[in-house]
Amino acid sequence: MPEESKMEISEAAKSGDGTIANVGIKVGGKFKSPVNNQLFDTKEALEMHLKYLHDPKKASNLEE
Repeated sequence: MPEESKMEISEAAKSGDGTIANVGIKVGGKFKSPVNNQLFDTKEALEMHLKYLHDPKKASNLEE
């Protein structure tokens, strides 16, 4: 890939620690999800995660 076209990835978007067990898991956060082992940098990020991914009122009705 040419130098001028390399994609920059912010630290906030990175996850994992190089191990298979933590692929896709943000391991450097301070706020732990009570639903899974994901960690978040801010309480607001955790609250949004819970609201949009785990709130049963927000779930689709496809299973009914």
